[in-house]
Amino acid sequence: MRSLDLNGCRVTTPRAEGSARLLGAVVFDGVALTLDEMTAIRKLYGFKREGPTPKPEPPEAPKREDFAQDWEYRDAVHAYESALKHHENWEDPRALLQAGSDRNAIRHAKADGLRILAWLAKNVPAGDDPLKSVIQLAIDAGWDVDPSDIEWAEGA
Repeated sequence: MRSLDLNGCRVTTPRAEGSARLLGAVVFDGVALTLDEMTAIRKLYGFKREGPTPKPEPPEAPKREDFAQDWEYRDAVHAYESALKHHENWEDPRALLQAGSDRNAIRHAKADGLRILAWLAKNVPAGDDPLKSVIQLAIDAGWDVDPSDIEWAEGA
């Protein structure tokens, strides 16, 4: 069984390989998923695209009259200046939040993938691509399968 390849990463179908070459892919543990495939996985497991995080309000400067001791005021000013510097350098954590969300979605997909393959292994001949068997099952079930995937699954 020859696996489909995109720069050393496995892909699902020849159509997905072409799509990933044109539009890019998301890679997890040596498997390249098209953007459409990743969106479908997110949807399947109830994960959503992370939205932008609004920038927090800038810190409020301390007022001298709020402090009885001079050293307390100096400490508050120092803390304010530090907080202001962090506020100026603030970056939206959206990319990190999305990466974590995608990683969790992939964890679910891996677990389900192993469950499905364990079940399929009893019926798929040794050396055959199990995905081709799944595509055949989808065709037989009357699902709307991409014609290029049908051609690939039924081909040699």
